[in-house]
This record gives sequence, structure tokens and C-alpha cells, in this order.
Amino acid sequence: MADFDAEAHVYDYIVYVYLIKALDRDRKVLRQLKLARAWEGLAEALLTRLVAELTDHRRRMARHGLRIVLEEIVPGNNVHVMYTYRRYEYHCYMLPYVLKSRCEDKILQLIQDMHLAEG
Repeated sequence: MADFDAEAHVYDYIVYVYLIKALDRDRKVLRQLKLARAWEGLAEALLTRLVAELTDHRRRMARHGLRIVLEEIVPGNNVHVMYTYRRYEYHCYMLPYVLKSRCEDKILQLIQDMHLAEG
């Protein structure tokens, strides 16, 4: 438990949650493309994988006693998360451009992992 970095896990949690929201919204746009069925299949596979990873991540956080209390968008589109860990309350913030960058990195990593798993 000593090597558990609570804040890093909260940031990962934020990325998972907002990436799922963004990908779900993007699926609506993908349905209007010429090759909609192919893109929809890719988006569905990514969403399934993300939800499974988020569930595993939440279990890991709970196992270590980390609990998300509040998630909100504060002025300036910053993401604010309040969480408890070892009976203390903590806050962390993520700027929108950092969140976008981390979401893009995560989705590219997932696509690469899916490609390697197939080959």
C-alpha cells in the first residue's frame, strides 16, 4: 500500500471517465460518415475496453481506500475532483488542454494495443 499513488489514480480515473463521455459523443458523428459501420465497430470496441478498464480501476481504488466524493467542472472548464484517502479529504484539478492531451494519448494507446493483440 505504501507505493499506491492516490493522486495519479484519480487523474487516471478522470481520463477514463471523460474519454468514455467524449467517445460516446463522437460515435454520433461517426454514424454520419460514409463508412459508418466500420467506425462504429471501432468505437464500440474501444468503449467496451474503456468501460472494463474503468471498472477495474475503480475496484483497485476502492481496495486501497480511495473514494471519489465529487466531480465537477469549475470556471475555466477545469475539472475538479474531491476524494478521500486514508480518512483525509483531498482535491485535484485538471486543466482542459491537459485532459484532452491525456485522453488522446490513452485512445491512441488503446488502438495500438488492439492492433498488437490482433497481429
